[in-house]
Amino acid sequence: MMFGGGAKDMIDMKEAVIKCITYIENNIYNKITLDDIAMHSKMSKYHLHRMFKSLTGESLMNMSSHENFHQVLMNWSIQT
Repeated sequence: MMFGGGAKDMIDMKEAVIKCITYIENNIYNKITLDDIAMHSKMSKYHLHRMFKSLTGESLMNMSSHENFHQVLMNWSIQT
């Protein structure tokens, strides 16, 4: 998945983030890694991490912590 900066790319990025959030939510009580999330989203973990942080303000691994999940999700939904 490549993003070039246009409006469609922003929508694609948000969809990728939503896919990651859904995966994290479905596995919140399991130990998951950045590699697991990247494999699920079919993106490189480096690109995924940068994109996710740029859209949510949080790192993926911070988001995957049960304690932080709902707070990060609320903050992100307010921003979008």
